[in-house]
Formats: sequence, structure tokens, C-alpha cells
Amino acid sequence: MEINNKHRVRPAGQEQRAEEQRIELIQTVRARTEAATREIQEFRRANTDRSESRRDEILLGRTDSRATDERTRAENERRETADRLEVAARTRQLAAAAARKDAAYEERVEELRKEFAAGRLHSPERLERAARRLLGDEHVEQD
Repeated sequence: MEINNKHRVRPAGQEQRAEEQRIELIQTVRARTEAATREIQEFRRANTDRSESRRDEILLGRTDSRATDERTRAENERRETADRLEVAARTRQLAAAAARKDAAYEERVEELRKEFAAGRLHSPERLERAARRLLGDEHVEQD
């Protein structure tokens, strides 16, 4: 017989068998530990899901007015954003129209200068029609 410091006294031929048993025991302990860990994780996950859903239900029950306020605020923000976009688009349109109007005004002033230089603006009627054209009245008859 041999004395094994790790285990009790064993017969000489059973040392290999003892090693196999030790390996088997380690594997069994690992398997049980992993199974217990999985069960604990599943338990925590299940309880967390339930507690979160309960908490959400409580919050939803208590915050119906808050949800309404949030919807109202979101709707107001959406409207304000749409208004800002509309104002920006209208501002761009007005700026473009002003640029076109300035260009048209300059063209009409140049036409009047040419007509005056040519001596064709001597009658009061022609001068009145030129002034109307300059001021934007497009329905004036041309000579």
C-alpha cells in the first residue's frame, strides 16, 4: 500500500483509478456549477423582466398626463420646426424676388435713360407711362 498525501491510504494498483475519479469529480462539479450559473442567470433575467414591466406599468399609469404633455410638446415642436422651415423658404423666395425686382428696376431705369437721351420722353403721357412701368405697373401700353 502507498500513502497518497492527497487522499486516504489506497492500494498500489488503484492510483490510476483515483486520478480518473478525481477528473470525473472535477467535471461533475464544473457541470453542476455551470448549470447552477445558468439557472441563476435565467432567474435574474425573468425577475428583471417582470420587475421592469411592473415598473413600466406603474410609470405609465402615473404618467398619463406626462405622456399627453410629451405628445403635445412634440407636436408643438414639429409645428414650430415646420413654421421655421416655411419662414426660411419664404425668406429665400422674397430675397430672390427682390433680386429679380432690383435687376428689372435697373433695366427699366436704363431704358428710360436711353429714351430720354433719344428725346422720346418729351410728352407728359409718355413720361407718365414710363413712370408706371418703372413703378411696376405692367399693364401700361407700349408706344
